[in-house]
Amino acid sequence: MQEEKKVTFDRGKVSSYNGQDNLFCDFATVTTGDKKDVYYLLNENDKKLDNDCFIASTVLKEAIDSNIPRSHLGLINVKGDVIIPFVNKSIKVIDDKYLLVVRSEAKTKSVVDAINSRNDPSAAERMVNANASIKDKLNRIMNGQGDEVNG
Repeated sequence: MQEEKKVTFDRGKVSSYNGQDNLFCDFATVTTGDKKDVYYLLNENDKKLDNDCFIASTVLKEAIDSNIPRSHLGLINVKGDVIIPFVNKSIKVIDDKYLLVVRSEAKTKSVVDAINSRNDPSAAERMVNANASIKDKLNRIMNGQGDEVNG
């Protein structure tokens, strides 16, 4: 038999942070049996998505201070289920329907190889050539009808 999960959303006052005594943070507490997980929801602009999911952190400082480097961001739903694990440094909403997630540590072989070879001048040249060939291939596939987005 699976243990019952209880989820509560609340708002609490942060004792003191960087000389500020008037900080508040919304958080979710997920209790399953004896296990209790706390997820700190990001600030008002970032926290709730249209699909009743919340961008959150497992570290309080990451939720209340956007100036510190983040590495424990994830996504939970109103039932307390972890939708995106808390191993990311950024989660951005794009066009109100897509999420761009950047992991804290690279996992993809090509990204790991690129990081390892960043001081190799020939690797930089190969990367530029690879990007140009990808762009050319996309232009061929889209028959010149696609829009390029720079940001």
